[in-house]
Amino acid sequence: MRRYKVVVCGTAYGQVYLSSFLRNSRFSLAGIMGKGSERTKLFAREFGVPAYQTVKEIPDTVDIACVAIRSTIAGGDGSFIARELLEKGIHVIQEHPLHGRDIEESLRVATRKGVRFHVNSHYVNVEPIRTFIDYAQKMVKHSGAPLYIAATAAPQTTYSLLDIIARILGGVKEFAYTPPMSWNEACLQAHRGELFPFMCLQGVLQGVPVTFHLQNFIDSKQFDNHYLAMHRLTVGSESGSISLLNTHGPVVWADSFSIEENLQETSFRNRKSAFLQYKKPTAITFTPQLAPSLAQIARQEWPAAIAKALDEMAGDIEAGEVPYGQSAEYLGELSAAWLELTKVIGDTPDMRLSCAPPAFPDPLEYFHSIHDDEVNRNGPN
Repeated sequence: MRRYKVVVCGTAYGQVYLSSFLRNSRFSLAGIMGKGSERTKLFAREFGVPAYQTVKEIPDTVDIACVAIRSTIAGGDGSFIARELLEKGIHVIQEHPLHGRDIEESLRVATRKGVRFHVNSHYVNVEPIRTFIDYAQKMVKHSGAPLYIAATAAPQTTYSLLDIIARILGGVKEFAYTPPMSWNEACLQAHRGELFPFMCLQGVLQGVPVTFHLQNFIDSKQFDNHYLAMHRLTVGSESGSISLLNTHGPVVWADSFSIEENLQETSFRNRKSAFLQYKKPTAITFTPQLAPSLAQIARQEWPAAIAKALDEMAGDIEAGEVPYGQSAEYLGELSAAWLELTKVIGDTPDMRLSCAPPAFPDPLEYFHSIHDDEVNRNGPN
């Protein structure tokens, strides 16, 4: 099996990438590129690798670079650094979101230099979302396009949200959005807060109606923090719906309420049930009942997602087959749909936010209390 030398560029979000090198694999960390901060130097010492400040310093022996630096559209230099690396003959995985023009230019350079360029929206490779996508794809393949999609997200996660939807629908070449719903005077007067937490709008992606609930505020000083919900998605059909309750699960199937009366048996006393023939569960959880903690996510879920992105890059390098979700056409469609959505959303109110208070009642304690009560009532199995 071929082994790959990898450089990680950026040590803020880049820590997510670095965590994947704490496990044994065919990918070895060959260096860390940053601005020369103490954090970059510290991480380089801890991993026992060189610290670089420029692309020119990175040796030609490096195979893959992971660019975890904000792209042009996010106000960073990530796209310029990615193209420098491609010009050097290094395969590049660049963190989302990206403008379509940056994608096109990087793909042109990659083609000219005979290397690969991938965009990583990260969350599509997180295990619960992979389960969600897999079931929804199978549902669509069997039954056709969904009846509807309901999506909740923060402004910072809309790109990855659309990537999830696009993988289910087979792309988002056709898209349109309504303006956000406006609040009438009666609602404005009745509302006692300073801000409506979500804006609501609708759209059509690949012929499927989508209802969006998007968080209506950010804290630009802590841009990657304070999400009311990162990804919450429901894909619905006549039979029922598959729901991703949060980015890291649970994933739940719920039946629709659609019954056929049994006219052969009219005696309710004999039946003893209104829906005698319907004995299947009305909902099924496809992932563990308790989603992982943030500590588990950082230690297991996210490194595994980065490993998946690296594996896809290695497969592309070795087999020359572009993985689904990385073709020029797909990436261009996704970026265009995302850019249009951001235009429709407009400027998001910027607020200074503090850390959210603990939930009360404590959800885990409440969970154990009701399940302990159930065991006490029914006795041990």
